[in-house]
Formats: sequence, C-alpha cells, structure tokens
Amino acid sequence: MLKVAVIVPSLQEKGPVIVAENIAKFNLHGDIQFIFVSLRNNSAEDRERFNKLGLKFVEVGMGKFPTYIAIKVLKEKVEDIQPNIIHAHSFWPTILTACSLENYIKVVTLHNNPYEDFYFEYGKSIGYFMCVTMKKALKYFDRVIAISEYVKEVHGNFKIEEKCEIIYNGIENRNDSIKIEVENNTQLVVVSASVLIQRKNILTALKTVNKLIQEGFILNYYILGDGKQKKLLTQYVNDNELDKVVHFLGKQPREKVFSYLKMADCVLVPSLSEGLPLSVIEAMMMQRAVIVSDIPAMGVIVENDSEGYLCNALDENEYYEAIIKMMNESNRMRLAQKAHQVYLEKFTVEQMSRKYGELYFRIAEV
Repeated sequence: MLKVAVIVPSLQEKGPVIVAENIAKFNLHGDIQFIFVSLRNNSAEDRERFNKLGLKFVEVGMGKFPTYIAIKVLKEKVEDIQPNIIHAHSFWPTILTACSLENYIKVVTLHNNPYEDFYFEYGKSIGYFMCVTMKKALKYFDRVIAISEYVKEVHGNFKIEEKCEIIYNGIENRNDSIKIEVENNTQLVVVSASVLIQRKNILTALKTVNKLIQEGFILNYYILGDGKQKKLLTQYVNDNELDKVVHFLGKQPREKVFSYLKMADCVLVPSLSEGLPLSVIEAMMMQRAVIVSDIPAMGVIVENDSEGYLCNALDENEYYEAIIKMMNESNRMRLAQKAHQVYLEKFTVEQMSRKYGELYFRIAEV
C-alpha cells in the first residue's frame, strides 16, 4: 500500500483543497492510501465532510503563522503516518514541507501566479518576500506540478524546469445536481462564484450590469461568495439601485454552487489573476457558456467565440457586448456545447486523479 500524506492549510473548501480532495476521492488505484494533514484546526462542518467521504485526516493546530510547537507537532503527525510520499498544496504547506520534513519523497502542486496573487492579497513587500521564500522552498521537492502551462511559465525563474510537469485540475461531473428554481422573467441569468476580493474583480462585473440595466436590458445577476470587498460591492449595488437585479448569496456549500451554475444561462469570471480557475471548469462541466477576463490563465481553457468570450479584464464595455451576445439562445447553446466538449477532453477529475496516481508510483521507492 502506497501512503501519501497530503499537507493542506485546512480542510476548508478552497481551490487547492478541492483539488487535493478530488485527487484522493477519485483515486482509481486501490493501493494508494491518502491521509490529509491539516495545518489548522477545522470546523465541525469540514470535519464531517471529510468523514462522510471516508478521507482520513489529522490536525496540527497551527495558528495564522507556524511556531516551533506547531512544526514539532507536524513532524510527529507525519512520522506517525510513515508516508511514502508527501504532497503539499498552498503556501505554508509548501514552506513547512520543504524546511521541516526531511528524508521523504516530496511533491508540490503550484496553483497560482505568486507574483500576482501574493501581491494582490498581501501587498508588494510581503508578496515579494513570499515569492522569494517559495522559490527557495521548491528546491527541496522531488517533483513540482504546475496546473497549467501558464503557471509553469511564470515559475520559470524558480529553476524547476527539469522536475516540473503539468497536470490540469479536474472537476467531477455534477450534471445530476438539482437546479435551483427562481422566478425568471429576464433575458438572461448570470452567475459568478467567487471570493469577494480585489483580484476577483466583481466590481467591474457590477458596473457592467449597471450599464445593461441603464440601457433597458433585463437580467438577474447572482453572486456566490463572501470576502473583504462585500461591503464595497453592496454599497455600489445600493447606490445604483441594483438590489432587485444583483443577488448576494454568500458562501454556499459546494453542492449548492453546482445547483446555481445549473440555473445560470452563462457564468461570468472577470478575475484579474488566476492559475487555472475551477469556477470556469465547473461552468463548462455544467454545459454553461462563459464570459471571462482575457488573462493568460483563461486562454488555457477558453478560446474567444468558441467556448465563451474573452474580455479585457477591466473593460466593462467588452463584458457588456459579451453579455448581449449571450442573450441569443442559439449562440449561447453553441458556446455551451463546445465548452462541455473541452471539459470532457481535458478537465475531468478522472484524468487528473489518474495522472497523479501514475506520478506517485513513478517516483515512489516501493
């Protein structure tokens, strides 16, 4: 039995954890055992989710930053597991695996563009320090997995070329999700599933919706997620009397997210920076056309006027034109069918899990 210790910040349903969870949940190799090591303690809800999935986990109890005691506990937890491989996801798991867990075969998955994401989230000074620290940490890994060609490219000066390979994120097929039913007398239902932070650029989406309403178009815009910009975005909606058009639904369980995507006519993802956005792949899995920002990560998934529309990230006029095009049902169906085809070809969870399984056996000394 091959044992893989999966180091994650927590069990909370965020991008890297969803990917790690799916690798384990859809593992096609019966002789791989996954044990998750969560650096932080978790909510009862997240623990219950893992228990229902039959996924084993242990908790280190780390706070916001690692301490000597937390590192000691991490080492002890991993020693108890006796893994053949350690697989790290996200910043602190990567750093602590590199500097604290010696004499193991180590794999890390790179989920983002650190130069953009860390700078957006933490500012230039701290973001730069995090990038430098990450670059040093990657030297201690046996394999580095980039989730797209773009992510591999932006890590080019990290000197990982010889040990880096690409495995796309995969999403499970959830077309059996129950569709959310709402009263709909509109020309279009648009959905965004996003954390409400600057990098996700929801304010530009709201400005686009405002322009459409001012021009006499009728639509509903549902936003799934919460975050630091919630107050700012709500204020914009109230100031422009969009409260009957824009619906903030807060953070939703993953099951509900799929149901809302099924309700959508199209999905809007106007991010300023992404690695390989799960929300776009989820929309394509649900056979929904997408409108996305024209940033490098999106070009890996979407070709303009094929699976959806690419728009200048901060240009509300381009989003405006794209949404109007989506109001044509036959055009929307054409894009949605192509989007689903691309999902089946490149982004299924079975493909992702199989490739990681093959990687583990290839590098494991068993």
